[in-house]
Amino acid sequence: MKTTYPINAQQYHQHLSPLGLISSFGEKLPRLLACVLLPDGKSPQEVELDGLEKELFEVSLDQAMEVIADFLSMTDLGSLLEKVAKMIAGALPPQTGPKQSASPSPEVVH
Repeated sequence: MKTTYPINAQQYHQHLSPLGLISSFGEKLPRLLACVLLPDGKSPQEVELDGLEKELFEVSLDQAMEVIADFLSMTDLGSLLEKVAKMIAGALPPQTGPKQSASPSPEVVH
């Protein structure tokens, strides 16, 4: 899996392992898990994130590490980030020279 990504003419790199990601989220870990897990038979549109977060509050560290490691190994985040960066770059107007104000300043008559 790729670990360095060119985004907007700058290089970014992944620096978190599953354990690092878990420790970074701390008390928000159930929210992170609620973003990547769905109960059987439910679609993302059917899930209420706050309720699912409460259900996942009692997750063990071992289970959380397994979920995060599996998610990171299955998801090509680099490819996704590159696509998002290209999409954003394509949506932005090209910058040419200094910005001009929308309306000229009125001349002061003395």
